[in-house]
Amino acid sequence: MMNRIMKGINMLFIIDKEIYFRPADGAIWSAGAENEKRFLTLAGSRLLLFFIEHRGEIVTRDAIFQAVWERYGLHSTNNTLNQYISLLRRTMTDHGLGAQVIKTIPKTGFIFSRDLSVIALTEQHDVTAPAPAPTPIPVPAPLPAAPDPLFARKQYGALALLVLFLLCTFMLFGLWQSRTLSAPLPEFGKSVVTFTQCDFMPAESEEESRLLASSDKLKFMTLVDDLAVEQEPTRDKAPLACPANSPAG
Repeated sequence: MMNRIMKGINMLFIIDKEIYFRPADGAIWSAGAENEKRFLTLAGSRLLLFFIEHRGEIVTRDAIFQAVWERYGLHSTNNTLNQYISLLRRTMTDHGLGAQVIKTIPKTGFIFSRDLSVIALTEQHDVTAPAPAPTPIPVPAPLPAAPDPLFARKQYGALALLVLFLLCTFMLFGLWQSRTLSAPLPEFGKSVVTFTQCDFMPAESEEESRLLASSDKLKFMTLVDDLAVEQEPTRDKAPLACPANSPAG
């Protein structure tokens, strides 16, 4: 019996195509009027479920007490049971079914009419069950930030200036090196003398010079303002050689 009740808790029952009953929360409503639900008490929901599971069977009061109250550690009386039976009959009448849905069998118990059709559906969304956790949506990895076009242009400009500076430096260095290598190297220890065209007279011979040096001095008297002046003997002067240009280098 317990397995049948627990099985019914996760079900949705359609009674005679007119009444919807959900044991999970005790909700009961008419077809097309889901917004006008009524909710049975816990004991009332267990009692209606017990009748549905034993539809067409005569159930005793003791069986009802056992299934609805004593199984859950509770106790009830015949007066309380009669009140719950009356409540269920009124509910069925309000939803278009007669009070004879639940009949009383004198000195025995009760019976839920077999003439009513009952369809059991599996509840897709249990009211008491927590909502399933949402499936996390994978977040794509962030794309790398696009480079700033202005910053990129500045980098290219700086690189171009650097290349131009290096080219100019290499060109100036090459020009200076070519001029240095093409200049004539100075010759040390050697003088270059350039003479202009002139006439040369033969100088005294070595013998004549020696004779003149060893001879006595000749004295000549020259009258200058009626005075006699003694002069050193002089030799015939040789013609002067042409002056040489300053040595080059």
